[in-house]
Parts: sequence; structure tokens; C-alpha cells
Amino acid sequence: MPFSNINTRAWEDAQAQATEEGKLMFVDFEADYCATCRRMDKTTYMDAALAEFFRSNVVAMRVNVQDFDGVEWSQKYDIEVLPTLLVLNSKGEVVDRMIGYQSASTLLKKLQELSAPPAPPTVEYVAPLAADAPLEPSRSTTLPPAPPKTDSASHLPLQLFEISVQRAPRQGFTLQVGAFQQYEAALDQADLMRELYAQKTILCVDKNGEQTHYKLLVGAFATKEEATAFLAQLRKNKMDGLIRDLSTMQ
Repeated sequence: MPFSNINTRAWEDAQAQATEEGKLMFVDFEADYCATCRRMDKTTYMDAALAEFFRSNVVAMRVNVQDFDGVEWSQKYDIEVLPTLLVLNSKGEVVDRMIGYQSASTLLKKLQELSAPPAPPTVEYVAPLAADAPLEPSRSTTLPPAPPKTDSASHLPLQLFEISVQRAPRQGFTLQVGAFQQYEAALDQADLMRELYAQKTILCVDKNGEQTHYKLLVGAFATKEEATAFLAQLRKNKMDGLIRDLSTMQ
């Protein structure tokens, strides 16, 4: 996938190119520690059809939120969860925001819809009057819009999760590796972490007013030293986390 790295000049150049060529601008906000981001690199962005669409219709940017410029852009666009994918039109206006893992088929369908030309205006047909017909108000008929096209591929396969729910004890230490606004995204990354590491995964549901965040915790360690050792293992794999004391989590 032909991503350009972010800085102020690169962003301005990408926007100028999108405007000049009438293309969409696609921005992937990610970080080295984001496991879902790495999963999209290995799956979504490896799709040949999506890559071909990007080359012809999209100016793509990648923003690492840990970089100096990345912090500025992530604050400007209120990026709270990774990955967050923004789509901007040729005028620089955000036309779509996607959060969490996106499959190649879902992302391609969304970009195709956003890049499609606007629907033509409604056509009015005014029926001509016969030469000897009495004068009366003009009669007009509005042609009905074409029926929407159906796409059987747009129906995604049903995803099934086996879940065993029990309250986790508030003792020991763990690593917080992500925070999500969507429950499905949290489950997706939890599944990935279970594949990568033989560690317990805990989902912390944090409700603040009307907003709910799902914090993904990996590992249950008796000591902070054990948690620190696991954090070093994560960082070797270009991931990161925050050591949390389970006894103090609200």
C-alpha cells in the first residue's frame, strides 16, 4: 500500500495533489504498539483489489500518533482510538471516519461509494400540448430514481465469539494495550493478543456519562517486575502498553 509518512509539508502536498487530481485523501492514524494496525498491514492492505483502487483514486497518508507531527494532527482531528481512518474529499473536508479493524472488502466498498460521482439531478419531463388543446397549467412528470443496486457481497459473514464471562480479581498487575469505543473492535484485538501471547485477557468496561470505553488488559502478574518483563517482550514486537495496578482500577 503506497502510504506517505506524515509531516506538515507532506500533509499539505497530499491535500494539494488530491485537490488537483480530484481524488480522495485517506489518512491512517496508527502507532507502533497498535496490534490491530499491524494486523491490517498483514491482511487489509495486502489485498490486490484495494491496492489497485488506492493507486488510481486515493492519496494515502499514514500518521504515527507518537511522532511530533502526529501528536498535532491527532489532536486536531480528535483521534482517541487506534486505528482511526479518515477520508477527506478534494476540498479537505472529512467525509468519513472509521474506527478499529476494517477488512479489505469493507474498506474498498466504502471508498468506492465515497469516490462515486454525485447522482444526476432529477429530470423533469413537460408533456407537450396539442395545437388545439385548451390552455391549462403545465403538466410535469418527475422521473422516478433508479432502484438502488444490490450487492450480495456487502453482507459480511456472521462472526461468532466464544465468551466466558467472570469477574477478574482486583489484585496483581496487568498491561493495558488499548482502549476502544466499539465492543467489536475490543473483541477483535483481544482475539489477536490471545493468538500472539499465552496470557489472560481482561476487558475493563469504563462508562463515563453516556460514553463507554472498553480497555483491553493483557496478563495477570503477581508482581510489577513480571509485568515489566512482559512489557519488554511487547516492545520487542513493536507494541506497547501501560502497566496498571489492578487493585487501584475503578
